[in-house]
This record gives sequence, structure tokens and C-alpha cells, in this order.
Amino acid sequence: MMRSVVQLVLAVLLLVAAGPVAVAVCEVVNGSFEENGYIANVGQAEPNDWTAAVSPDRFAGYVDTDWPTDGVYNLTLHSLYAKFDTGDMATVSQAVDLSIADEIVFDVKLRAERSAWDPNICSAVVLIDGEVVWTSDEQVPNDEGELIDQRYQVESQYRTAGPHEVSLGLRVNKAGWLWERYYTDWDFVALTLLCGGGGFLPGDFNGDCFVDVDDLTTMAVMWLADVPADSPYNLSAIDEDGTDGTVNNFDFAVFGANWLGSSLVQTQ
Repeated sequence: MMRSVVQLVLAVLLLVAAGPVAVAVCEVVNGSFEENGYIANVGQAEPNDWTAAVSPDRFAGYVDTDWPTDGVYNLTLHSLYAKFDTGDMATVSQAVDLSIADEIVFDVKLRAERSAWDPNICSAVVLIDGEVVWTSDEQVPNDEGELIDQRYQVESQYRTAGPHEVSLGLRVNKAGWLWERYYTDWDFVALTLLCGGGGFLPGDFNGDCFVDVDDLTTMAVMWLADVPADSPYNLSAIDEDGTDGTVNNFDFAVFGANWLGSSLVQTQ
């Protein structure tokens, strides 16, 4: 093991550091619903950069000044007096690049027309590519029904090239007639970014925004291991054969090019 580490250190010292790494623009656009002002029906006039899926016989949605936590306006989705199937939803969605996203953050308020919010009947939900990744069910709102500064840690399967559909929604959890209107108010929807927006450099195995001796130790442990093609240790595709790869000199060349590099973007 020590011999492998020494060989890797010597190789690192002979490699030239790479130039700046290009990263994608990664943000939620119009996340505070300020761009349009008042919208009476999001099913007919969608907020800029959002696509609405609001069944007019079961749900309604609008942009108004009911509960803004950032700016003047916010989005509201609510149920109608109607018969529902389990899982019926109203959503607004947009395509978002999540490749360097750390968290999706947002404010949401839960309220019912005449009674207390019942999570057995309705939930506020956040979805990625149609899959629910966050629900209000296990959250504890304050006395006003507010859930401020909610955070969903973006999972690695969504940090891939190309956009993903991020949705905010109101879901009905119980089939049958609903004679109570349930409301979800949304505002201040945004992303926090990995390493301040720099993402992870190839070889930053521990995700601390630096490629350093800690990552070198990991590289030594993985040396000559067979790993899947999508493994974070498979840094180079040159030597791939089928779906597997071996952690070898090809991968180490990529690691060495980033040696002592940092992707951390300092914010003012």
C-alpha cells in the first residue's frame, strides 16, 4: 500500500495542473414569481419560465400577494370542491440544470379554508422528473402554518448533464370528495450550489472543493480496482470496456491534472 502511495505522489508532482473548469449555469428562474405580477389563473397564463399542470375541475392556481416572503408576489395552488383520486396533483414546473446543485431551498405555507391542515388529506410536494423528493408530511410548521427555509439535498442521480424538471405541487392523498379547500403558498424558490457554484473537480472524492492529500489517499486505496463506468473513481473513459473500468493510469492522469486545484467560488 505504501509503495502505491509513493508512486502516486511522484506521479502527481510530475503532472501539470489543469486550467479553469467550465461549469454550467445552475439556477431556478423567477423563483419568487415577481416577473409577471398578478396572475388570476396559472392554468391560462403561466408565470414566466414555469409550466403549469393544474386540472381546472380539481385545482386552481394564481400569483398574488397572499404570502410573499421575498419580493411582492408568491404562487398559490389550491384544491377545489371536487372528487379526487389518490395522488392527484397540481404542479408548476421548470427545467433546471442540477449538475452543480447542492440544495433546493424554498418557503411554503400550508393552510385549509375552514379547518386545520390534515396531512392525511393533502401534502405540499417537491418533485424532480416526476418523482417526489420532498413532502410536507413530516415537517412541523409554525403557528401560522409556515415552513420557512426548507431544504432538499439534491441527490447524486440528479446531478447529471442536461436539465431536470423541478416541480412544486399540491397533492391529494385520499380518494373521494373533498369539501374543504387546501392551499399551498410558495415563494423564494432557489438553489444553493456545490462549492459556491464551482461544482466538484474530478478527483475531489470527499466533496470538500479541493483535490488534495485526502483524495490522494482515497485514490491509492482504489488503485487498480474494477469499478462501474459511472463510478466517481472512474475519472477517465479512455480505458472503459463495456460497463466497467479499472482505476489506473488513465484515471490518475485526470486526478493529477487537478492536483491541489480548488473549485470553490468565493462569494462577496
